[in-house]
Amino acid sequence: MLDIHHCHEFYHNQIGMALQNGIRHEILPHLPATPIKNGLILGYGEGFINDKHFDSPPIYAYSDLMGAKNNSKNTENYSCLVKPYQLPFANEQFEFIFSIHFFDQLEAMGDAMGEANRVAMQGGILITIFNNTQGVWVRHGNNPFADNFVYSNQSFCKNLQENGWQVQELTQFGFSPLHLYPERLGRALEKLGKKYMPLLGGLSMVVARKVNLAPKRIKAQYNLLWEPQNELSHATRNHNT
Repeated sequence: MLDIHHCHEFYHNQIGMALQNGIRHEILPHLPATPIKNGLILGYGEGFINDKHFDSPPIYAYSDLMGAKNNSKNTENYSCLVKPYQLPFANEQFEFIFSIHFFDQLEAMGDAMGEANRVAMQGGILITIFNNTQGVWVRHGNNPFADNFVYSNQSFCKNLQENGWQVQELTQFGFSPLHLYPERLGRALEKLGKKYMPLLGGLSMVVARKVNLAPKRIKAQYNLLWEPQNELSHATRNHNT
């Protein structure tokens, strides 16, 4: 199981920063045109979306399966520790959800997708990043994605659709280790990969919209597993998105 400390270390080294920059580049065109009022970041989402895209700070929800308890005092922004199958938020609370290192950490990811559906507003947007089974270097490399359950694109999208989400776009990216090349060359290789080998990207991204209620709705639980002892504080950070 992926550990939150592994994520933190990875995204602060050269390989991780290059991969994070590539992920930001993929996310950016799909963000809402107007600032997001109610945003939720599931998994380890620090640094992927610039704060300027939010009208008010998003909630960063770390899975209790990631060993985050020991790291809780060091988390930044508005943060909480959650059970993936029982999110501590109200029905239809969020207009935008971003997830990474979350659904593909779970053996029963469909149940967690149903919970994400419950807390999303009708018409709300979900952007999620996960390991592409047909990619090679990400799945077998020393990175957080190598520790995930392996789901095919078809299985992942089917689970979303069965839980009230309409898949609007599925794309692959990360066709090579981005840290090995200058940024401009890396972007050129990404374009070639998408044109000639679209199924072989190391990572997959799904953009989905909530169109129906998930068939099995779990009653909301409003008790956070953890939150800071003092008033929740927001740390201003400089991201590149």
